[in-house]
Amino acid sequence: MTRKKQDGRTSDLTFSWVLTSLGQEWKIWQQFASEWLLSKHNGIHERIHALIIFFEDYLKNKAPYAYDINLFFKGYKGHICSSKELETVVRIRLNRATNVTKAINYPTEFIDYIITNYYSEPNDNGHLSPLVQNPLSRISKRINQSATRTETVRNPLPYRYIQDLRQILCPLPHKSELLAIENNLKSGEALLPPYYYRHFKHWIWSQSGNEPYRVCRRPLFLRECPDEKSKIHP
Repeated sequence: MTRKKQDGRTSDLTFSWVLTSLGQEWKIWQQFASEWLLSKHNGIHERIHALIIFFEDYLKNKAPYAYDINLFFKGYKGHICSSKELETVVRIRLNRATNVTKAINYPTEFIDYIITNYYSEPNDNGHLSPLVQNPLSRISKRINQSATRTETVRNPLPYRYIQDLRQILCPLPHKSELLAIENNLKSGEALLPPYYYRHFKHWIWSQSGNEPYRVCRRPLFLRECPDEKSKIHP
């Protein structure tokens, strides 16, 4: 641990520590990493930290054959690198979801850079076509399962169901009524949306003095039910 703190890796923009820690055979990776980082203008420290984990904790231990970068893309003796395996390694060192996500997505971005610049060639249309596939893939931020949920786990009500229910409880004005309202508007006054002209007094059940319609919820349709066989569903 002391050696790692003294080799200046957390501020080394050239990744020279890769050659001393992993070996000279990793020189191509060191050159690509230095070149990739040079093209970035923000998040430098986070990118360096992500590649430290990627190189020393992941490639060195899980895919030591990857010093041959071609084998990194092809796999070796049945082993193929993946974001899932990388995430397992990352979580040993990091806990926060945001940090874990960056520690996976930055190496993925790094590999994409290598593919675009060194493992692609123009197709018939002049567009770059990758010759290899990135074994890593970006992940989204994963919320801790123990965190409090702020959204319902139930399926939302269909919008048509809500429209039908609203029309039963308080029907909107018919075209003829809207036309009459429009004719009685003051000069320069515009016609407002139909629901503006509906109030509590227009609710059918409020006029009859009875309880509201009892509604049975069914997929894709709405129907009235006898009182003794129905309940009001939320």
